[in-house]
Amino acid sequence: MTREEFDALILRYEKISRERPRLYLARIVGLVILAYGYLLLVLLGTLALSLLMVVMVFAAPATIKLALLGPSSSAACSWPCCAGCRCASSRPAAGP
Repeated sequence: MTREEFDALILRYEKISRERPRLYLARIVGLVILAYGYLLLVLLGTLALSLLMVVMVFAAPATIKLALLGPSSSAACSWPCCAGCRCASSRPAAGP
């Protein structure tokens, strides 16, 4: 996407936000819910994998090497999601 296309997209959404503010707000809220839902799904998935690894240690002690690898890999997967929740973004300028 070029800068001109991005500016045109921003102007289009600003026009929509002025003409139909409720629709625009509903769209933004829906996107936020979708984004946080995805983050929650990834975090719960990594938690489930970690718990599965712990259960595997007690069920079959031969899997202890795999179980030690599981929590570290799930922590590596969930850390970017947690860090992404804290990031601040600035609003781009609307006009040329």
